[in-house]
Amino acid sequence: IISDVSGSMSGESLRQMQSLLIDFINQLPEHHYLNIIAFNDNHFKLFGKPKQASVITKMKALKFVKNLEAEKGTMMLPPVYEAILEKTDLPMKQQIVLMTDGDIGFEQDMMGVVHEHIGNKKLHVVGIGSAPNNFLVKNLAKVGRGAHLYGGGGRYTSEGYKYSGEEFNKKKAEDLLFKINRPIIENVRLTTLHKHEILPKQFPDVLANEPITFFMKFPYTKLDDLTKPLTLKGNKNSRPWKFSITKDQIQEGQFLDQLWAREKVDSFSFLHAIGFLDYMNFEK
Repeated sequence: IISDVSGSMSGESLRQMQSLLIDFINQLPEHHYLNIIAFNDNHFKLFGKPKQASVITKMKALKFVKNLEAEKGTMMLPPVYEAILEKTDLPMKQQIVLMTDGDIGFEQDMMGVVHEHIGNKKLHVVGIGSAPNNFLVKNLAKVGRGAHLYGGGGRYTSEGYKYSGEEFNKKKAEDLLFKINRPIIENVRLTTLHKHEILPKQFPDVLANEPITFFMKFPYTKLDDLTKPLTLKGNKNSRPWKFSITKDQIQEGQFLDQLWAREKVDSFSFLHAIGFLDYMNFEK
């Protein structure tokens, strides 16, 4: 877990994050491993390397969380970089959870580093506070091939933003654990003999209650030309999985050209945001 304790997280945002972290730690199964990196303009770790979530480990983690204070500036890149490059011999896949309001000024650098170095790990992002940086939260999770959610348990009233309390954060902690520990289908990919273009080019894992959406374009192709099925492949419960789609299962739709164009523009905008747009192959 990477926790933002910079000055912008002071007050209610810090209390929200602490409440969510406490519930998350308490619900963590004992066979999992745990570590926490807190950061402001510096960063500090609970343990030198992740430790199994025993009763003693959880007690130390809870004390660490309760003593967190929000102050100073924000240097998010070093702790995230350290977490995604950390070498471990853990018996399970490494999941990284970043909790932040996203109040930083170098979003492109952050997303570029995660995109380039995330490897087989997953980065999940929790937006904290009444108005977290939605752009950063969603796109960091996208490049990290993880889930994103918002941990703020408040609502707007005539008196301003009001925090709704402990019960909401317990539900958020449950949702977070449920999502990151239940990849239904992993390593999803599509195979077809037909020439095509697909967006996004790399699929995320299919998580519980988290459908995925992708777009395909078959240049100069009619429906009757699709003589071979489209096949999605992946791993389900560590076993090979596949699902085929025949042309008879494809339904006609409206405004597909506009949907494709919007997704194409979003794809270029995203690649530009993370500094990976290939201008040599880009036509305006």
